[in-house]
Amino acid sequence: MDLKLDCEKKLLMEKSVFYKLLQLTNKRESSAPFVSLFCEVYDPVTKSFVFNNDASFSFCAEEVAKVLEIKNTGTSLEYTRAETFPEFVYELKERFDRDGSRQITTKSITIFLENMTIDDEQSRSNFKQLLSYFLIERFLLCSPDAKKPRVCSWGMVEDMNAFEEVNWAKTIYDYILESFGKLKNAMLEDKKEQQHSFYGCAPAFDVMISI
Repeated sequence: MDLKLDCEKKLLMEKSVFYKLLQLTNKRESSAPFVSLFCEVYDPVTKSFVFNNDASFSFCAEEVAKVLEIKNTGTSLEYTRAETFPEFVYELKERFDRDGSRQITTKSITIFLENMTIDDEQSRSNFKQLLSYFLIERFLLCSPDAKKPRVCSWGMVEDMNAFEEVNWAKTIYDYILESFGKLKNAMLEDKKEQQHSFYGCAPAFDVMISI
């Protein structure tokens, strides 16, 4: 997790579905060749990885829940795509990352989270909302551009009560498989062997493979 938060800020998320996830300190990154290998043998019809006629591998949302230590219950993710960030994000930009623009980058959000004060109910609410958004964009349902978070995804955290009721294990599971499918298609269609990205929660997949 490329984010340094003090104990007070972590405790603010104590009741969040992703509280235990924030305690992770492992710096090991996922292996691109490892993901590529499984992409090559992924079967989107059966949602499994077929190595040969006798060996295959698959996983389910319950296993994602165990790896991330979250529940495998709740509602389906439904949200309205946001058109812009809320004003408090731009105020944080002006305070902590002034460059004369209103462009919000992944680095900007990291700076905000590490430096913003949490001295009243509104600032605590803003912090929880922003951190939840950061987890979605950088770890759980990754943005195609690691440096530029998706504005539309802010819609997922606009209602934090609804956010906490989502079955995130199922949502993350579906996104991992969708990402494998998209990556496999891109690799098959690309004759120039260009580099492609995987946007699912690769660290969670790594753990499930190694168990």
